[in-house]
Amino acid sequence: MRNKGKSNKGFMICPDCGAAIAGDEVKGFYESEKGLHIERPYRSMYRNNYPCKHNNAKNFSLGFDFITDMLVIEIVLDDDRINKSVTENPWIIRAARSLAEALRLQTSVLLDIEFTELNAGYRLRQKDGITYIDVYLYDSLSSGAGYSSGIALQIEELLQSTEKFLNSCNCENACQECLKHYRNYIYHSHLDRFSALQLMNWAKDGEIARPIIHSAQEKMVSPFVGILDDYGINVAFGKNVISLERKDSRQLTLDEKMLRLTVYPAMLVKPRQIDTVFISDFEARYSRAYAVDSIKDVLGM
Repeated sequence: MRNKGKSNKGFMICPDCGAAIAGDEVKGFYESEKGLHIERPYRSMYRNNYPCKHNNAKNFSLGFDFITDMLVIEIVLDDDRINKSVTENPWIIRAARSLAEALRLQTSVLLDIEFTELNAGYRLRQKDGITYIDVYLYDSLSSGAGYSSGIALQIEELLQSTEKFLNSCNCENACQECLKHYRNYIYHSHLDRFSALQLMNWAKDGEIARPIIHSAQEKMVSPFVGILDDYGINVAFGKNVISLERKDSRQLTLDEKMLRLTVYPAMLVKPRQIDTVFISDFEARYSRAYAVDSIKDVLGM
């Protein structure tokens, strides 16, 4: 278990006095603008307790090792079709975290144990030019209780149960009746059962997310039509098409074609088409300001 700090910059730790700060620069010990100096975190009866200069401070990651049982599901991603970016598109984070939590909950059901007996997580890695997402379960108990290794013998049943579980709720993305609970509250904003299902379908059958039907696209675009109108952009909903038009000019065309707006699944690499503005369903639902800016940029506004 490793904590690499904010932005993977680790922690500066002074071996002389034990002072520690987040980051990778010694100057962090001296906050000159605030007139602060990170002092020794304890008083010593063997020293004069003068302020330490932290001359020997070094950068570390914090962590510990423990032996336990673990189940790892390795999923190979297709970089040409699946958007694996964790900055431009948080789909991969939502999908992996949600699938890990769902597997954890369903493992506890199948083995008839408390879900607190298990922990779950994921990691994104590359090897020989291939991108992998590892979704894993491990026993909370040091030395392992055998739960994670035991469920490997029931992997087909686990996957079927998890798929049924993710499909059984009526919530928009996640709720207390499915993925959310008090132990994963720090991840509540990342939980999305639909993203987990998309990742599972890819892992099992090589299926990618299907195009979003027109009525669903209209529903996602409608909430920020008024915002676009304030910026001088008209949105028109036609039969199987959403069109864009600047108020201060004729309807924008490229090669005499109407400029369209299309909402695509965030799982996929962003499509490119000369007469179409593409925004992901994640942007349409949770990052509307970014979606509006993307539309404005294409329209030259």
